[in-house]
Amino acid sequence: ESRMPLGHGKKKTVHKGHCTRISNRISESLNKGYDLAETEVGELDNLYECLRELNICMDVCLEPFNGSGNISDYFESHGVKMLTNDVEYSRCADIHCNALSESFYIGKPRNIVTSPWFTVLDLSIPVMLQHVNRNGGILAVHIPYDYTTRGQARRSAFLDRVTENQLVVHLVNKERGFKGYSHGWLIFTQEKNPCPGSMITKFATSTKRK
Repeated sequence: ESRMPLGHGKKKTVHKGHCTRISNRISESLNKGYDLAETEVGELDNLYECLRELNICMDVCLEPFNGSGNISDYFESHGVKMLTNDVEYSRCADIHCNALSESFYIGKPRNIVTSPWFTVLDLSIPVMLQHVNRNGGILAVHIPYDYTTRGQARRSAFLDRVTENQLVVHLVNKERGFKGYSHGWLIFTQEKNPCPGSMITKFATSTKRK
């Protein structure tokens, strides 16, 4: 199933030009690695503390883009049962499916913590958010530091629509993480937004490994 970026419009197929741009960027990423950002222990500590501040507790969680397994390993060490997926069979995961497909999420845990390739964030976030909203869960997504401010009108419109109805927290890691880049988290909760149309920004203290 191909999905339109950010769930915009009635037709769900992705524009051919957008598919081409994504394919080209993925090819570049394989060579340069700038779209593959491993989550570091400090970043996960920051996320875990933020979830605690928001009174969010998870018993079971889905990681649809498991990759190196840093996220699933971290949360399992904190007592959360993880179901892991990665489309690449060379990666260690419980299942190997296309996590950009809506049908993949049927029957899966309602909570998601994940770090997709940054190239596919605009495709993956709407599909994952639809799943957690239907089932009363939360979604925490690892993002580049400028994801919420960089460019795309469709992305901005999507975030505006979401924050009209639910609380979204942008957790910013103040220190540089993987390969010297700054990253953060978008946390989509089931709470009503006290300031409709705006997201809450929190600044984490450290992303350094302990």
